[in-house]
Amino acid sequence: MYTPNLKTIFLFMYSVVTV
Repeated sequence: MYTPNLKTIFLFMYSVVTV
């Protein structure tokens, strides 16, 4: 398990919102 950083979360959310 890795430490979730702000950039990763932001990218994930952006991807979910886009798709």
